[in-house]
Amino acid sequence: MLPYVVNTIENRYDVDLHGGVVAVASAQTFRAGETGSGKPYMISATVREEYDSNVGTTSTNEDGSWVTSVAPKITFDYPLENTVFSAGYRFDARFYHQRGDAEEDEEFGHDFYLNVDHDFTDRLSVSLRENFNFDQESELESAGTTRRLGGNRIRNTGGIEAS
Repeated sequence: MLPYVVNTIENRYDVDLHGGVVAVASAQTFRAGETGSGKPYMISATVREEYDSNVGTTSTNEDGSWVTSVAPKITFDYPLENTVFSAGYRFDARFYHQRGDAEEDEEFGHDFYLNVDHDFTDRLSVSLRENFNFDQESELESAGTTRRLGGNRIRNTGGIEAS
């Protein structure tokens, strides 16, 4: 059985430089669940504040903004004698403080997963994986630059592995 963390808070500070884009981030992660309690779930939330010096990813008219991200998450793990069922959901919301008009200052995402691991013998195990992602992103466009498409993106992946 996977260990569960009791009421922890993690602090993380990141500074990234990518192609002239500076991002400074601070994240706080909160988790609830009891170690060894036999509870099959873990609830966590991450709150992140960062600065993006080029929110439109453009080479001209670079605009910077502070970005607040909130990402609550819940996971379930249900172990049996030879099988482990795992499932989870994560919501991700990003709010840009100075991006433009009100329709462009927020993005949302949803991530779902389902995993089944089964040991048939000591030498044969099978893993089934299913991941579903749904993202909403604002449309950003500047004259003479690469267009970042807004709207909804859906990604569904799965797999079977035997070893």
